[in-house]
Parts: sequence; C-alpha cells; structure tokens
Amino acid sequence: MFFTLHRGRNFDACLPADHIYGMLGLPALESLSQAVVLDYTKDSQTLFQQVVRISVKQQGNLDALSFAQHSGGVPFHRPTWVAQWDEKICLNLLFGFSIFTRRRSNADRSSAVQTKFSGDYMLSTGVCLDSIESRLKIDSSYWFDESSLADVDDHPLLTFIRTNAKNGNKYLRSSAVLAYGRTLAGGVDGDFFGDNQAGDDSPGIVGFCQYVVELMKGAGESPDSYSDFELDMEGVWQTYAFYASTKMWNRCIFTTRKGYVGSRRDLLQSSDKICVLFGGRVPYILRPQQHYYQLIGEAYLDGFMEGKAMDMLDRGELAEEVFEIH
Repeated sequence: MFFTLHRGRNFDACLPADHIYGMLGLPALESLSQAVVLDYTKDSQTLFQQVVRISVKQQGNLDALSFAQHSGGVPFHRPTWVAQWDEKICLNLLFGFSIFTRRRSNADRSSAVQTKFSGDYMLSTGVCLDSIESRLKIDSSYWFDESSLADVDDHPLLTFIRTNAKNGNKYLRSSAVLAYGRTLAGGVDGDFFGDNQAGDDSPGIVGFCQYVVELMKGAGESPDSYSDFELDMEGVWQTYAFYASTKMWNRCIFTTRKGYVGSRRDLLQSSDKICVLFGGRVPYILRPQQHYYQLIGEAYLDGFMEGKAMDMLDRGELAEEVFEIH
C-alpha cells in the first residue's frame, strides 16, 4: 500500500488530498479504498493521519512511520509521525516493502504492535537502544562516483579504515570496517551481504573490499599491507558503489554513545534517541522534547536489523517504555 502512495509523491496534484483520493481504486490500495470515504471538506492533515491509523489497524505494524521523511525539516506545527504524501521524495527507503519479511528487516522480531492514538499523539511501546553521539554527512557524488576515485588520499572512508583496520595484523575485514561497509549500503535489501553461511565471502562484503581497494589505488596505498587481502578476490565494486550511493542519498553516517554505527537522513542531533518500537520492523530515531518525542524517521543500525533488541529485552538488558510521539 505505502509503496504505491510513495511513488505518487512525485506526481502533480491540484490538492494535497488528491495524493490519496487520486490513488484510491488501485489494486494495491484495495483495503485503504474500502476504509477511506472521499470527502473534500476534510483537511489534508486529518486525511493523512487517518491513513496512518487505518494502516496500523489493518496491517498490525508501523510500516507507515518509514514514510515520514520531513523534506522541509522536522515540523512542530503538525504530528511528525504522519507522512506528508504531497511532499516530494527526499530519501530512498532502506528496504523495499515487498521484502519486509526478509531477515534484515525484522528489528522488532515480529513483535505485536503496541500503539494507540490520542488526538495528534501516538503512544508506542518499545525500547531505547542508545543516543546519537556524532554524525558525518555523506556526499554520494564524491564518495561513490568512479571519476572521483583518483587522488582521494583524504577520502573519509579511507581515514576511517586506516584508523580501524589496524587490528593486530591490519585486517581489512575487521568488524568495525565491515560494519561501516554494511551501513553505507543500508543492509542492501537483506541478502546482498549474505547470511551466516556466506560469512565474509558474501557478494556485498567482497564488493565492498574491492571498492576499498580502488580507493587505496587512487590514494597511492598498497592493499597488500592488509593481511587478509587476496589478489585473486573477485568482486564487482561498481555494484557495491551503486547500492551505497543510492541508499546514502541525503543520508548521514552516525555513531552512538555505545559505539554502534548506523545511517539516517541528515537531520540528526546529539540528543536524538534510536529506538525499536513494537510492530516497527526497522529502528526509528526519536527526538526528546519537554513532554513528548518527535519522530525523525527510520534508521539503519548495524547489528540491530534482525531482532537483537528483542533478545536484549529478553535478557533484561533493555526496558520497555512508552514513547508519546507528536
């Protein structure tokens, strides 16, 4: 349902409400079409709120929250949990919704949604994982364009690798470096980085390592200095670079106070919290205000896309809390 509405954001319409009403009747919106009555006396914000409420009730999840992109900045005059369907797309989704059941998009481990609505507020139960500590804006054209791979000695990715790949014998595939590579590609729709059986030889990891090798060549650095580099390693670095440049459009890399790494649109502040809400299949960034939270949007958090937060909750390492979101 939402992927269809998302595509319609770039369509022209006379009225904001037509981004909903004009799509009703399409097969992908059958359930929504049955629940929404055409009513142009209703203001668009009320209609957009209604779509979220209907989806939570019908689908039993919080997928709708992933479409709140805030192209004009984080608003105070309206609920941040409501997607503005009349705003142009300003962020590529982390995951295509046709594959939301796949392993890397199950951050809440399919727990039941625990959300209710009260006026302009959404009250959702979940867990807080950590707080944002720092962020780094990603310039996709500079980071991933093939023409920019020459003379890149100061490339931020190389700087990170030189700092973090010197674990013992300088392993290019150290856990910190691979986490960075996965984060840049936003998990790449679940399977690109392989499964537990594929290990470090999955297509995504090999492609990432080859991309790093290309950066090293441009910087005049020999990849042979990394003890796990294989000269005959076959990987298509252009494939990795394409995925990363697509996923990182308008995003930034962030680190948390506990040392986790992730990505989100470049609207973050150091006070922001990264949370998993029950019924939400990806983590979300929430911004504390005096008596409530604002939803900044979905986020990729490496290591937490497969239910780790729920495992930590089961072990008593995290505590449930109710987030009042406006």
